Amino acid sequence: MTFRYEKNYAGGQDIVIDGWEKGIALSPEYGIADMRGCDNDTIPGVVMARGPVYNYLAQSGGNNIYGYTSTFTADASTDNLTMATGVPTTYFAVTFSNSGGALPTGLSAGTIYYLASAGTTTKVATTIQNLYAGTYVNITANGSGTNTATGVNMGIIKQTVSQWYQLNSNPNSTSVNYCFDHNGRVWALNYIQPAQWTLITGAGGTSFVNGIAVFQNWLFLFRDNKIDVMGKLTGAISTHTWYNNWKTLAGGTNFTGLRKTLVGQDNVLYWTDYDDAFTTARLGYIGSLRELPGQTLFADTGNPSTSSATTNYTYNNNSLDFAGGIQPVALAELNTKLVIATAQAISFTQNQENSCQLYTWDRVSPSFDFPLSLPFVVVNDIKNVNNIIYIFGGRKGIVYKTDLSSIQEAFTIPAQLYTANTGTTAYEGNPLNSSSALSNIGGFLVDGINFGYQSVVQDKKLYFAVNYLSMTGLYAYDLSSGALSVLALPRAGAGTDANTDAVGIYSLALSATSTFPSGYAILMFGVAYTGPSTYFVDGYINGGPNNGATNYIPYVTSDLVSVGTVNNKKTLQQIEYKLDKKMSTQSGLKIYYRTAIGDSWTLLTTDDYATYGAIASRNIALPLNDIEWIQIKVALEFNTRLREIRLR
Repeated sequence: MTFRYEKNYAGGQDIVIDGWEKGIALSPEYGIADMRGCDNDTIPGVVMARGPVYNYLAQSGGNNIYGYTSTFTADASTDNLTMATGVPTTYFAVTFSNSGGALPTGLSAGTIYYLASAGTTTKVATTIQNLYAGTYVNITANGSGTNTATGVNMGIIKQTVSQWYQLNSNPNSTSVNYCFDHNGRVWALNYIQPAQWTLITGAGGTSFVNGIAVFQNWLFLFRDNKIDVMGKLTGAISTHTWYNNWKTLAGGTNFTGLRKTLVGQDNVLYWTDYDDAFTTARLGYIGSLRELPGQTLFADTGNPSTSSATTNYTYNNNSLDFAGGIQPVALAELNTKLVIATAQAISFTQNQENSCQLYTWDRVSPSFDFPLSLPFVVVNDIKNVNNIIYIFGGRKGIVYKTDLSSIQEAFTIPAQLYTANTGTTAYEGNPLNSSSALSNIGGFLVDGINFGYQSVVQDKKLYFAVNYLSMTGLYAYDLSSGALSVLALPRAGAGTDANTDAVGIYSLALSATSTFPSGYAILMFGVAYTGPSTYFVDGYINGGPNNGATNYIPYVTSDLVSVGTVNNKKTLQQIEYKLDKKMSTQSGLKIYYRTAIGDSWTLLTTDDYATYGAIASRNIALPLNDIEWIQIKVALEFNTRLREIRLR
């Protein structure tokens, strides 16, 4: 319960609503019913709006790179292309087509090329490395008819990894985020310039890309039953080379899941793998790559394809195996042990609970320790936080934790969040045991709530994604206080259809550039919307300046506040809000109320700086007679710091 009773100046009794720092309660009868897009811990006892979620993909280098198309002409004497619509950013990937004639000689239809310059005049290169080195396509004829350039759009990002470094001697931490999409293409953020996305060609094309890792400054891409390598990442971009089919994996050629990767504290790269067969005969594997003592990976020749597998590194695609249809699906570490979450292949088709297990392995022995059973049909992710393994899985919205001696619930996604965003029906309409809506996340068809496949730990908070209708969003669990909050919602209507909404967040990652010197961005990778082929990377700046209008999207909803009883209903005459500081430009709030859980919200007031000036509190008439309960919802604009609500 976050409300309390307190005597007021008139000798009566106020109902005071505060306690925002406690986060969302398991039930509206126990505490805060909902809190989305709000900061409830920067200033003790205060809740305020966070910065808006933004489309990071559309802001690559400050320009929209999604959905680009333009006609163009070519000049064979200069090798320049003149675009009717300016190129949004440098190192921009496009394909070419022609109607009514022929493309300029030197260009091929459907092939990915890179444009060198932003604006209307540019040269073109066949690879990012050639472009960086200034090696351009030699155009020998201008072509005829109508030439069209179409930007290469990002698909659904399935996994991402980060390489941290200092950008241009900037003292602030910076990262390059490498990721792959469902089209088999590999992308990088901050690879060329800060806050810019770049498509990296040369990998597995449209084959079954299913895993990615950065190890010893080389990029490893897992696809089909092969590993491709690119690097060395610390060298000049013009020297970055793809070495396809470097090694063969133990798993099947038509692997369609996700291969999870982990660089261990023993400086070994590990990955999950399993066979194609979707039966109890399926075999699971843990693969590994180890740099040998005193060696630098691939340094003997500088080429992964010719580097010595006996003197430079050890590669083992089957360091540990599992039989009986057990497939490893997630990795973590706890002290010296490798922690492996597994699922039964048959459980996905038969929807069996209690079919997942948590194994530990000392990384040396030929087998694993006795497993710990998990109450899940699938495990999405596991994360070590202060020597406690947090387990995201199942379909009921429960996150478990374990020290490997026993397992217990860590926290639960409250069922009331199912309808809180839509404002329709009662809280009883929750998805926890529903069979009417199925979510196909990451290739697994699971009934109910789905967690994202990558979580993030930063500043004593565990960030994770939840995917289920109105519950979809970026969540944070405070590891110190246990407070749960919904940090951000995907942008409603972000697809090509104005009414589209987000249906899935596949992975999370931290990203930092000199663009955000005072903080970092949490990127929600692969936000899929219900419009046709609309996939985005949404960003949420955390720890940085929370600027920009939020359009009253952030809100907090109070407990179900007891005012009277069935036999002794009461009257409320007034509501007062108190702010931590006076309103200023862009400040504002909207106050709603309802007297029963199933009722629609009634807007009581909209207060903003433009209307009321620099106020820190205001009393508002609230003539409600014969009520037993009341619930308050406050929607916040940027720069508004709410401390408490008083009812009297």
